[in-house]
Amino acid sequence: MFRNRSLHFPFERFGIDTSHWLLKCMAGWVFIQSSVLVRTVYVGHRTGKVAILSRLSCERVGTRFNVRGANSQGCVANFVETEQVITFDECECSVVLVRGSVPLFWEQPGVQVGSHKVKVRAFEASASAYHRHFLRLTSMYGKTTVVNLLGSKEGERALSDAFRTQHKSSKFADIVEFIDFDYHSQMKISKESLVRLIKRLAPFTQASSFYLYKDGNVRSEQCGVLRVNCLDCLDRTNSVQTAVGLLVSAYSVARDQVASLNLESGKVNVAQRIEEILRDLWQKNGDLCSNIYAGTGALEGKSKV
Repeated sequence: MFRNRSLHFPFERFGIDTSHWLLKCMAGWVFIQSSVLVRTVYVGHRTGKVAILSRLSCERVGTRFNVRGANSQGCVANFVETEQVITFDECECSVVLVRGSVPLFWEQPGVQVGSHKVKVRAFEASASAYHRHFLRLTSMYGKTTVVNLLGSKEGERALSDAFRTQHKSSKFADIVEFIDFDYHSQMKISKESLVRLIKRLAPFTQASSFYLYKDGNVRSEQCGVLRVNCLDCLDRTNSVQTAVGLLVSAYSVARDQVASLNLESGKVNVAQRIEEILRDLWQKNGDLCSNIYAGTGALEGKSKV
């Protein structure tokens, strides 16, 4: 996934192990709340750090409207792997989430904003790319669950239907769970709809667990991933990923696995402080994802969770 991979090839042809000699560059961003100038989580004499790292894939690069869907290798546009990390002393807890365009052959041709109509290729054309995409996901991350946030508007509905149909006909129909959630429609009905979605995702997040390093040992490892998408994989996707990140944070705190800390230290509720920082970081994460792919910040400034 590193951006300068092609520069490593000439050395690798001569059998040189480039991992010892050449740096790997990523396109993305890292937010770490760890300094006095920003914000820090203090518990007595201990200092905690909260970070979000997003890594943009180099496999299918391009901007919104110009690059959509998958290529023949199953790599999709705006594929971003985001890792949420919480550390206290020698304890580290992290979870990985991914987002990416609908893994079909589809496009949005047009020049004027609003004239970009969704066009999806024939069902058979996308079958191979779809298979390769989920083969790669399950190989890299293990158990995978799709959270499809596409709506009921004409273009989105056609794309969502094609996505669902392709999935039901694929070899991953019984392996990869497919969850539909019309974000805009459901949020108009009630803001509690997102809470219900997160409750629905809770069994999966618990089963796939998260990475936990404590007392010099790896106590648990993440064995699955949530793949979230909307049309652009920006605002709606970031909102749901924020909620999932907060859920995993609550798991780690509730189980008291963040360094066995006393979470009610004096007047400071550490769990609440971590949540506040995470909300802010996820909002900034959404802005930067949007800046790279769409050229502007996220339309939804504050999270709806």
